[in-house]
Amino acid sequence: MAPGAVLAMTVSLAGCRSTTEVFDGKPTDQVWTAMVKAAEQPEYHDWHVIENDVWADEKSGRIEVWRLLRRYKDPPGQWSRLENQEWSFAILLTPAEGEEPAEASFDVRSMCVPSHSWMEGERYFNQVWSFLGGRPTLGGAIKSSSAATPAAEPAPAPTPVVEPAPAPTSTPEHAPPVDLPE
Repeated sequence: MAPGAVLAMTVSLAGCRSTTEVFDGKPTDQVWTAMVKAAEQPEYHDWHVIENDVWADEKSGRIEVWRLLRRYKDPPGQWSRLENQEWSFAILLTPAEGEEPAEASFDVRSMCVPSHSWMEGERYFNQVWSFLGGRPTLGGAIKSSSAATPAAEPAPAPTPVVEPAPAPTSTPEHAPPVDLPE
């Protein structure tokens, strides 16, 4: 068997594990609602959603999605083409327990280029966060491991001193002709 065939079989059996997202400070029921909404109402800027089949099971915390996307590309200097993209993925929500926040994993079930699945997972979780009011900022919601020692503030950048350029000097023999009104 050719090495390329073995690699293709391995990738098709394994699928593409995409990404995991932690929803620190968000209640599990709100995260679940945002996840279902993001699956049912996907937003793409460069694709049209042709079909979007979503199955959500709240008891198991699992969402299954099959999606068909289409776009028309007309790059300059190339042939125009119609492109399709098919996604089959599952999202599994692990509810928050005690001090642990809710966590969701995004698994692509179809054969794909891994970097494409990472981008699709990132797009999905960005949409979930937008439904939750935005990602937490570094200033408040994300916990630091060195909370006992305050971080030193960075020194302000020095202001560059700009000196004016000297005025050009012209000598009468090299001066351009000037027409002055009489």
